[in-house]
Amino acid sequence: MSLGRRAGTGIDAGSWLQLRTGPGHRYADVPYGRLDNRAEVGLKCWSTGDGAADNPNYRYWMRVEVGNSYSGYVNDWYLNTGSPDVWKQQIRQCP
Repeated sequence: MSLGRRAGTGIDAGSWLQLRTGPGHRYADVPYGRLDNRAEVGLKCWSTGDGAADNPNYRYWMRVEVGNSYSGYVNDWYLNTGSPDVWKQQIRQCP
């Protein structure tokens, strides 16, 4: 079973998430790297970093690909990926 593409969730209507160049808020913004609610992304790998704004203890970040346009990191708290216990078996850890 593969997780493949997943949608961004938990993003308020009219709001968006900024993709980062690394797994945390201190990393630079990805130019034009906006993730809107329900936008589908491809999951590349996962890492740990800063906590989510809505859950500071949740420190998992996914490297995602948006179409063929750009890629970057977003906190997994805002993605519809399920439990880390499941996706850690299917998605590799980022180098």
